[in-house]
Amino acid sequence: MYEAAEQAFKADLLNHSISLVPLRDAVLRFKTAAAGLNQRIASLQREATPSPLALRTVNDQLMLLERTFLNPRAFPEKHYYSHVIWASSSSSVATFPGLADAVAAAKDQDKWDDVHKHLTVAIQAVENAASFLEPVAE
Repeated sequence: MYEAAEQAFKADLLNHSISLVPLRDAVLRFKTAAAGLNQRIASLQREATPSPLALRTVNDQLMLLERTFLNPRAFPEKHYYSHVIWASSSSSVATFPGLADAVAAAKDQDKWDDVHKHLTVAIQAVENAASFLEPVAE
């Protein structure tokens, strides 16, 4: 998703002093956290009798992960959408739907504040998801 956003929007965003670096960093953090969770799951699967608390912790992380991508204020014009990743998009670019729609609208109407808003929403959602997947302190 990030790569599609960078490829499709980078030039326009740079022309308006908007950087995708924080989104890239958030996506990298999420990938690292997801890989760490996969390692913890593999470790638990190798154990003969894994700790019930460790199993519950990982299960809760997986079960509740989807909620980190919900933001009821992400799409004020589309009250029935709240998922930052899987919302409907009028853009043909397969990326964060709010960001894609905001960039398309900004090109037409020269309103780049919405791009900042939707970029922030996407960054926050991915950062929250990454922190949710990271190991819980014992």
